[in-house]
Amino acid sequence: LCESDNTRYMRGYKSNIQIFSKLSIRKCSECQAHFANPMPLPDILNSYYKEIYRSEISAWQLQTKPSPWGSVLARSRSQINFVSKYIDNTDDRIDQRVDSWLDIGAGYGFLLDEGRKAGIKVFGAVEPDIKSYDRLKKHFKVYNSIGMVTDKWDIISFSHVFEHISEPVKFLTHVKELLSNRGLVFCEVPNEILLEIAKEDTPHVLFFQMDSLRYFFEKMGFEIINIQSCGGIVKQGKNAVK
Repeated sequence: LCESDNTRYMRGYKSNIQIFSKLSIRKCSECQAHFANPMPLPDILNSYYKEIYRSEISAWQLQTKPSPWGSVLARSRSQINFVSKYIDNTDDRIDQRVDSWLDIGAGYGFLLDEGRKAGIKVFGAVEPDIKSYDRLKKHFKVYNSIGMVTDKWDIISFSHVFEHISEPVKFLTHVKELLSNRGLVFCEVPNEILLEIAKEDTPHVLFFQMDSLRYFFEKMGFEIINIQSCGGIVKQGKNAVK
């Protein structure tokens, strides 16, 4: 994960999906993150996310029309509120304005919809899922992969995406190259505090807690402005953790 060879076996990977079913989970002693092993090849994962992940038979279908109280829209609004704390577009100097937003793993683009309401002018969406494309292309510039993106962006977000990335060093290197001089990154991942007793791992290949996420981003040269955990009580059987 962080290119260290100092890792140890944790347990088998829990999944009924063929491409994940024979994996294990290992922990890196350097960055403390957990990862699937052997890591599925990028082409195999890309095909899975393009054709299967959001299909009708999948447990991870997207909401096509968000309701005012739906989880997707509520999450998007919460994310906009968080990012807005670090945006000051009251400055009239063009070189200080935050005008562009690239969302990686954009789904149907609900986060970018909220970004438009917040005054952002230019949007891009990276989304491999073929079911999402028709909706996205009506409103945003769409890329099938991050490798197709060439412009510079003031904000780059990837919410519940990083844990799916099989080549995290390559991914974050590319993100850094796409940031403008005043660029901000917003990353949201599950806080895997109960990984040892989780009942299902699919389809994640990386597993972070706050310390390991901080370590990884700092190692890649990012300045951490804010890192925090959100959410309520997580229950496993009779136990509960806040």
